[in-house]
Amino acid sequence: MGKYVFFNGKIILEKNVKISFNDLGFARGYGVFDAMRTINGKPFLIKEHYERLQNSAKELNLFLKISLTEFEKIINKLLLRNKIKNEIAIKTILTGGKSSNGLRMDGEPTLLITINDLNKVTPKKELYKKGAKIILVEFQRYLPEAKTLNYIVAIQNQRKKEKSGATEIVYYNKGYLLEGSTSNIFIVKNDKIITPDKNILLGTTRNLLIQLLRKKNRKIEARDVKLKEIFEADEVFLTGTFKNILPIVRMDDKIIGDGKVGEVTAKIMKLIEG
Repeated sequence: MGKYVFFNGKIILEKNVKISFNDLGFARGYGVFDAMRTINGKPFLIKEHYERLQNSAKELNLFLKISLTEFEKIINKLLLRNKIKNEIAIKTILTGGKSSNGLRMDGEPTLLITINDLNKVTPKKELYKKGAKIILVEFQRYLPEAKTLNYIVAIQNQRKKEKSGATEIVYYNKGYLLEGSTSNIFIVKNDKIITPDKNILLGTTRNLLIQLLRKKNRKIEARDVKLKEIFEADEVFLTGTFKNILPIVRMDDKIIGDGKVGEVTAKIMKLIEG
């Protein structure tokens, strides 16, 4: 049996999805998306993901025609139709739809919701014990406040990332640390937890972690972070929907701290898991 997806108002088999070559998402890359996961079989932080998708759509003058309640019902129906037993990744794509001239948004927006096995998009389990590697790339994404379909730089650098044995690409620009291609970044220095807060996409896991840390009266600084600060960091970790809290022990050719998962990072991993 094939996989079911939600496409323009209906739940259909994935193989039956037909997107026009005049669709602005296909022809121009004009669209937004969001991705979330299930925990214990239920969509995690669904309200936050829905609101971010809606905000991203507004930045591109797109209109998300389903409510949060409808969004949740659709996803639950997909879980039932696909007889899901494992944890899954849920991806929602909204594009400008079919265009009469390749630029004008004069058609109905295209809305697609797909599911995938979570294990296919998460880092290897051993990386959470021994730590992972990142590479630095100079870049600041266009419209960072919107989760657009434009991942050109991330895709361009996939071979470089894989060849170096890295798990993530981290962007910096004009001397400032920004974000990962699919994550947010935190550094720890002298027991302070620091994360960039401008010219980045504010991740749902990032926002949740900041809330949890503040409830614990833990000092956290969300501010401009100079690139040199990551070279001086005691610990580094990433946050992301599919990464959760991922410890980083190597950056390009530099070892971070003592090359092992740091104490602060280990405590934060337990905090999120709890």
